[in-house]
Order: sequence, then C-alpha cells, then structure tokens
Amino acid sequence: MKRLLTCIVLISIIFLSSEVNQSQAQTNCQLQVNSVAPVEDTESLLLNVYFTIFDNLCKTPLTNAQLNQVNVSLDNLPPIQAKLAKPSPPFYILYLLDISNSISGNIEGVQQAIIASLKSAPHGSLVALMGFDGQSYTYLDFTDAANNGLIEDTIQQISPGAENACLFDAAITAIDKLAQVPVGHRALILFTDGRNKDECSTQDDTQVITLSRRLNNFVPISTIGLYSDNDNLDVDELNKLAASSGGYATTVASADLEYAFDRVMKSFTSQLLAQAPVFTTQGDHTAKLSVTFNDGTSIEQFFTFSAQKDFLSTAPPVNFDVHISGIKEDRANNKYIVQLVVTNPEAAKRLGFVVLDATTGTKVDEPYVENVTPVVNLPIMFSKLEPGKAYKVQVQALGKDDQPLLSEKGLILDSQDFRFDLGTADMTVSVSDEGSLLINVLYENPPQGISYKVWLNDEQNNTKINGSELITTNLNISNQLQVSMNSIPAGKYLVVLQILDQNGRIIGEPKPINILYTPPRGPSLGERIGEGLRRYPWLLVGIGIVIFGLLGWLVFSTVRNSRSTGTPIIDSNLKGNLSSELDNLVAIKTPGMDFDDALAPFQSINQTIAEPISFPETKPVLRVEQSGSPSIQGIKYALERFPYSIGRQECDLTLDDPAISRQHAVIDFDSFTQKFYIQDLSRNGILLRNKRIPEQQKTELMFGDQIRLSPRIVLVFLKK
Repeated sequence: MKRLLTCIVLISIIFLSSEVNQSQAQTNCQLQVNSVAPVEDTESLLLNVYFTIFDNLCKTPLTNAQLNQVNVSLDNLPPIQAKLAKPSPPFYILYLLDISNSISGNIEGVQQAIIASLKSAPHGSLVALMGFDGQSYTYLDFTDAANNGLIEDTIQQISPGAENACLFDAAITAIDKLAQVPVGHRALILFTDGRNKDECSTQDDTQVITLSRRLNNFVPISTIGLYSDNDNLDVDELNKLAASSGGYATTVASADLEYAFDRVMKSFTSQLLAQAPVFTTQGDHTAKLSVTFNDGTSIEQFFTFSAQKDFLSTAPPVNFDVHISGIKEDRANNKYIVQLVVTNPEAAKRLGFVVLDATTGTKVDEPYVENVTPVVNLPIMFSKLEPGKAYKVQVQALGKDDQPLLSEKGLILDSQDFRFDLGTADMTVSVSDEGSLLINVLYENPPQGISYKVWLNDEQNNTKINGSELITTNLNISNQLQVSMNSIPAGKYLVVLQILDQNGRIIGEPKPINILYTPPRGPSLGERIGEGLRRYPWLLVGIGIVIFGLLGWLVFSTVRNSRSTGTPIIDSNLKGNLSSELDNLVAIKTPGMDFDDALAPFQSINQTIAEPISFPETKPVLRVEQSGSPSIQGIKYALERFPYSIGRQECDLTLDDPAISRQHAVIDFDSFTQKFYIQDLSRNGILLRNKRIPEQQKTELMFGDQIRLSPRIVLVFLKK
C-alpha cells in the first residue's frame, strides 16, 4: 500500500510540475513493444508496431507522453519515420484466472477488482473470462464490455476449484483462443497466487513464450501475482512471461488487487501504434523502434517480424558486391576482426553488417563504415558476445541514394556463421610445504584483462567454505594461483575455478578437482628450542654461564652456612632461592643480542600455524529505509556476527512481510579480501543498486547500498 501511495504522489507531481520537470521525467521511461502486425502493400511491407511507454520508477503506463518522433530501423539501414496513431477498436481482452482452492480467501476481492477494471477498458473492448485449476474452463466468450450486467453476473458465479494449478496448459489454451482475433488488438490478463504445478502440466514456460511470440501472430501476456501466506508465488516466472511476450507485470498484496487490475487495463488504453513502410526480403528480420520525446531524449527496443515475400526498391541495380574474406580473433584487444572485400566501393555510401544471435535472431551489434574502400576491416567486440554462443554476420550496404544496394545474392550481400569460443581451460592442484593451495592454470593464449575466481566447496554438501574465495588478476612467476589456507581446517574439498572476462562473465571453467587437505604439522617443542639455540648460539653460552654461576653461589652459600651452624642448609629456603634466581634469568641479556628476539622461538610454542580470523574494522549496520510497519521505520540493526541472516522466521533480522521468504538473504564478511557480500536465498529475488542479483551467489555489498527485499521492504547498508 505504501508503494501505491508513493506512485500516486509521484504521478500527481508529474502532472503539476513545470515543463522542465516533465522533460526530466521522460528520461526515466521504458519502451515495451506489445505486438507487430505486418501488412502487405503493393510496393512495400507496412509494419504496424503496437507499443506502450512506462514510467520506470512506478512501472505505470504513461497516457500523456510528449512524443516528437517515432522511427523504425530495419536491419542496418537508415531509420524510417513512422506515422503515430492510436489503435482502432475493437480490443479483445481475455481474463485467465487461477481458481485453485488457495484463492478461497481472496475470491471476492478478485471478483470486485475485475468488475472495477472494466470501467477503464479501451473503447469498443470485447471481454472473455476463463479459469483454471487442474483443468481450463471458459466462463464467457468475447462479449461487449458495455454489457456490464452479463459480465458481472458471470464473474460473481466463479468459485474456487481443485488444489492443482496447471498454469502453463491454461495459458496455451488462452493464447490459442486469442490467436483467432486480429493481431495488435489482443490482451491476455493472467492472474494467480501460486505457481505452475509440474505434476499436472504438459507444457512449460518456454512453450508458452514461444507460442505467444510467433512471428506476425503476437499475444501479449500481462500478469498479476498475488502474495499469500503460503509463500508459493513465483514472481520471476510471471515477470518472465510478461517481459518475453510484450506484456505488463505487477505483483501485489490482496489490499491492492483493484489497483493492480486497473493499472493493467490502463496499459491497454495507453497503447500507441507506429506505422512504417519498409523494403525488405522474404524471411525473418530484426528491427528497432525508436521513440524521441520533445526534450530530445529517446528510448528504443528491438523486435522481430517475418516477410512472406521480397519487397524491394524499384531502383536499378548497380555493379556492386561484397564478400567476407575471414573472421579473425584479436585476443590482445578483445575483439574479432571481420574483413570485407568490396567490388566497386564507389557505389556505396555506407557498408556494414549485422551480428545476430544464431538461435534467437536477436541483434547484438551493427558496426559500419561510411568511407568504403576495396578492403574494409570492422570489429566485433568480445563484450558484445556471450561465451559458447553461435552468431551470424549479415553484410548490407547503402547506396548514394540512401537505398539498399543489391547484388546477385539479394539484399544480404554475404553472411557467415561463427561461435564465440575462447578455448578450454584446465588446471592442476597441489599443496605447498607451507600449506598454501597452488593452482596451475592451463589456458593457452588468454584474452586481455581476465581475472581468476577460486574457492573451496565442501565435498559432502557442495557448499562454499567461508573465507576460501579469492579473486585476482595475477598469477605468480610460476603461472600459478596461490591461495592461503590459514583459516581452513582439515577435510575433503572441491577446488572450483572460474576465469572471467573484463565484464565479469565466465569464459573458462575447468572441472572442479577433489583434494584431501591436511594442515602442515607445526614444529614440536624440542624442535623449536633447538632451532632457537641454533640461530642464537650466544644464548646457549649465556644460559650456561648463568647456571654454573648460580650453582657455584649455592655451593658457596651452603658451605658458609654449614661452617657457621654445623647444619646443612639444603631445605625449603634453598628451593626458594633457586626458584627466585631462575625467575631472574629473564633479566639477563646476552651482549650484542636483543633478548626478546632470542626468546621469540620459545614464546611462539603455543601458537598455531593458522592466522587468527579478522573482523571488519568498521562495524556495519542495516537501517530500515522503507517498511510496511511504521514501528521499525528508520531503526538501525548492528551486524555483530557473520554470516548474518535476514528473513521472516528464525533469522538474525526478522521482518514481518508476506513477500519475504523464511530464509531470504544472508550477509557475510570475507576476512581475506575485507569485503562484505550478500547472497539471495529466496524465490522472490533481491534488488541491489536497482538490479536483481543472481540467486545463491555472493554479490559484493558496499556501504550506502540500498537492498530491496520486497515491494515494501528496503534496507540501507551503512557504517556504524
């Protein structure tokens, strides 16, 4: 509810602020391509691109965005200015509702939220209702949204069903139903409070996304997730379905259901249409939609479509040709060099190529040159590519008249496939006499700027050993990684090594190696004493002189006392004198030698070989920046021990919020690197510096970082 109020206040500020503030706000917008509907014209292919603009802060659709221009760029060609319009009715909206028995306590709230959302439906909308538990049910076929009575009566009759929730199967059925209505006029609203149950689904999320993004037959899926006490909601799954299909995603508590359905409906009324005629060849293509605001800022998103035939310019062909002579690695500069050989370069105004993901067809790079020569070398930076993936290079050119140049091969002048593969890494492991771990890295001709990440896992449960991780860019003179094992006890471990590029991506990961580690045995007491005497022989001489002197004095004293009393004086007094004199030995120093240094081997007898575990010099705290409970707002919690757990139950820091998992996160301190790390243990995710962190992996945590655990809970990591 607090986030809802924040968004309402921010939206009010946008409406009431000056033009300068409005311009600044538009730099925080996000573009979402909902669907693409190509229409064949007599000479060109008319692209109809349906899109929505969202405010990035509150994730709300913008209804009054001040747009200056909309462009469509196809392949590597100059942008085409598109005509901007509002989509024409009708609009087909299908509600797909989770009616499994877990929804029982919220069914009335869901019904009222759907009825209220109909008031915000686009003009001329047609509404259909479906539900699912272990099966799919159709309650109402597409009906005019103005027929409130029939729709409301149908909604009120919906009741909870069985336990299972076959979400993916139901989504496939709903997509097939929407595929029968015009493209660009479709919307699927998927509501659930749980996740798909594998035991009853025959489909998976990949099949749902693939079906929803069939070229020229898009079905956007907007998802509404309801948090519940069973902590069974898979937020990532819902976000993935929406983002991959061109839809909108929101997750709320039961009190915000009406707001969530209304916000999804407003994303439909905020939808815009860009229309652009393009010349292209038959087949699948990648294009880019660019939107420029009145303040000069712009946002963009790529999309794909398919042409059923060639739509080519009527300009006469010229004698022009290009072929790829080779793709060579340049590891010293972290890039590939693509060499192009050009026939009649004077005919070209611009020459370049598009780099596509060979599996998905997604564009990843498009280098070009405007000064075309007979031989052109263009780079593909390693940072644009993902290790192990296959890519396709497609060469295109632009003539002096800004029209695509054709050859006998067509619009794509040449193409070549390649795989981003930097070779295979391997390693060997040994333990030095001092107990350090020595890792020999076997990686031929590595690229520049790489780093090495190594740690130990417990062999039995495969969990990371605290304090064992090392990240470095340097090898020793023997081409080895040297890892200190001072704080590691004896045991069986897996040595794990990752080789990372400049962007922190894994480019090499040798097979982990099992080791049986035994810390080196320290020298015995006798060995330590012998070593001390060997290093400082004057100490032995000095001790001998003192002992003989003491014995001589004792003999002299005894004889003197015997002569005066006639009674031997070898009793407790003698023992006390001997003890006192021995105690005074610590005051004797050998000439030319520091006695403290001389006794160092003896003073360290009881010390262990391992260094003590160090603790952070600066004590950290967690401040509650945002919370659904005012009672803990602003409170600071000191982190007195590590690892420090955060969650809903049985944790160092317990937070009462339904979106927080029982064991949500843990903060740890690495004594070797003197750094703090946070690890996500939940299903709902954690945002750090406004980016989601990987699950079950440690991410560095710095003072001042904001940690968003849920829509309601935000913590700040600070110095004490």
